[in-house]
Amino acid sequence: MSQEQAEGLVPAPFSARPLAASNFLKIYSSCPKGTDEDPLTCEDITKHMIDTVKAKYMSCYKAHHDDLWAASVKFWTGEFYGPVQAALISDNAGLLQHWVALVRLINNWVLRNPLRLSLTCRRRSHMTLQDAAAVREHTTYRTAMYTACCYGIEWKDISLSVGSMFVRWVFEVPEGCVQCADISTCSQYPDENEVLIVPYSAVYIERKEEADTDTNPDGKLVTIYARVLPDSREIDHALPVTLT
Repeated sequence: MSQEQAEGLVPAPFSARPLAASNFLKIYSSCPKGTDEDPLTCEDITKHMIDTVKAKYMSCYKAHHDDLWAASVKFWTGEFYGPVQAALISDNAGLLQHWVALVRLINNWVLRNPLRLSLTCRRRSHMTLQDAAAVREHTTYRTAMYTACCYGIEWKDISLSVGSMFVRWVFEVPEGCVQCADISTCSQYPDENEVLIVPYSAVYIERKEEADTDTNPDGKLVTIYARVLPDSREIDHALPVTLT
């Protein structure tokens, strides 16, 4: 895996391992759970970060008055979105070790802030047409990455610089879903109406639609329609995984 891939500057190799066989599950399970009995501390978050990254995290932490939750979400929505995604998508044990405590803390924040209403969320994906072709209709997958999407915004209002021109997703999220949360108040981009779906959430693929378009060289645009399951904690860990 190249340095550019590890930093999220170019696409990381997709491991496609199910959660049951993933490095993520092993490392995540060994991380402090962030409960009163097994707390997550700032030291846990930064323990495996290199010095320059640690310094930026600590700056964000202090700016949020030592609020680990808000600092971690804001930190993730900035320049370190790419490296965290690269670790998750590749399921690289070495990279995951650097980020797993941060991931655990963000996931815990999401679990504590379930959506209070049902939403339709849109996402422009970095997937290729080949990636989209591998996604099967009427099938339940787990998502192998963080999935950021927007609500209350039409496609025309989502910048073409976000994602690719080939694939997009429409997620139906039920009221009370614990797999995602509205992170607008903590994001560096509050105007995006951003909902964050945590890694390995279970989603059911309802249908795919393909349309002709002049916005990309292949002339095709695939839209994948999916329903986010309300709670993935008891869902089969052997489900296939997908990019989003």
